Amino acid sequence: MIKEFELFQIIGMQPFHAVEGHFSFKAIKKIIKDAIPERFCISLYEFLKDGGILIPTFTYNFKKIVLESEKFDKLKTPSKVGVISDTFWRLTFAKRTSSPTHSFAFAGKAFSDLDEKLNPNSPLGLESPLNYLFNLENSHIFLVGVNFTSLSFIHFLEVYYKVPYCDIFPWVNYGIYNIGISVEGEIELKETPGCSKSFFTLEEYAIKKGIINSIEIEGIKVYYFNVKEFAIKCDDFFNKCYENLLCDDQLCSPCMYRRKKLKLL
Repeated sequence: MIKEFELFQIIGMQPFHAVEGHFSFKAIKKIIKDAIPERFCISLYEFLKDGGILIPTFTYNFKKIVLESEKFDKLKTPSKVGVISDTFWRLTFAKRTSSPTHSFAFAGKAFSDLDEKLNPNSPLGLESPLNYLFNLENSHIFLVGVNFTSLSFIHFLEVYYKVPYCDIFPWVNYGIYNIGISVEGEIELKETPGCSKSFFTLEEYAIKKGIINSIEIEGIKVYYFNVKEFAIKCDDFFNKCYENLLCDDQLCSPCMYRRKKLKLL
């Protein structure tokens, strides 16, 4: 087992990099000796404070059609996407954006101009923190113990490449409006992210094409790759194979709804 800084160095992380991270703490515990969520987050910040770290803290606070809607409060509402995510935004050096459905926590010089009040209509689209990441030099994706089904940046690429289904609201059968709700008010949404269960198809494509590679540490798969290079080299997938990003599970209402709508376009 290794220490946090050793992991960062092994994968090729540099202090000036801007990094979006997705993590399984269960996996981290198999790599990092005596791993603690807070120490991992602080170590990541300390290593990258001259660059930056961006971590999804999604809460999915949509306005409900029948039941009373829980309102997002960025100072109180827990993240629903893992213990590292929920730990990071609470630390003193971190800021959190205001999207009631898809907020992000961030820290470091690279994100010094990112507005913590940011609450875009397209929560992972062209005005989102992911677009900010995309436009930064030396931006990278860091995955530990998770695959592409956890990678929110793919939702950004759905919008960036204008896949035909991205503006079809997929959650029509879930008793919610396409509206985010917070203590600051309501916001109408567009290009709302859908299901990600089939994002592994892009992962397989990128590996097959040699666009990305993973390494294994203590049996745990770790990815670290450049954002811009990945996005550019995957353009053919988004232009010709985008339907593969919709899963074929007949019980997945969001993907089945989008597939049905695509046939009508």
